[in-house]
Amino acid sequence: MKQKDKITGWVYEEYRKYVTEHDKAPDSLADEQIVEAVLDKINETQIWIPGGEIYDYYRDNGKVKRRCTEWVYLRKASYKDI
Repeated sequence: MKQKDKITGWVYEEYRKYVTEHDKAPDSLADEQIVEAVLDKINETQIWIPGGEIYDYYRDNGKVKRRCTEWVYLRKASYKDI
């Protein structure tokens, strides 16, 4: 369970990093880059998991995408108040 939480955190971190840098949701090419970055972290920590599972998890996980999208909208709204 700890490994799953760690991987979920990495997925969220990479997705949020992309959205922060580009102010838009990632396209399919960026999705691949995000998953590759997560797979690199998985390999560094020597967690064994088939790469296909990470792709499937990322593609089907709307929760991470919604969470990041909400964060970006809140961030933009706070800049308007300044």
